[in-house]
Amino acid sequence: MNIDGHEIAWNMIRLAFASVADMAVVPMQDLMSLGNEARMNFPGKVGGYWCWRFNWQMVHSNISQRLIELVEIYGRFPADQPASSQQSIEVEQA
Repeated sequence: MNIDGHEIAWNMIRLAFASVADMAVVPMQDLMSLGNEARMNFPGKVGGYWCWRFNWQMVHSNISQRLIELVEIYGRFPADQPASSQQSIEVEQA
């Protein structure tokens, strides 16, 4: 695994997908490689938590391809779907 810190959020996402855990949960802010401006929690600060929101125009199209690659590499297919099936994964926009 080539980890140089250049894309620290995606390095952590890769580690989550490589984990032996049954499920990998990744914050949307990390998928979008956002910084402190998108934090939902500031320890020691009172109020204003969980207010961050996104819209689909903020999401770069390459995110889905990167996720597909990680799903394939680490075998994180849904339990009811065999790894050999090739389905296109599309982001449903609200």
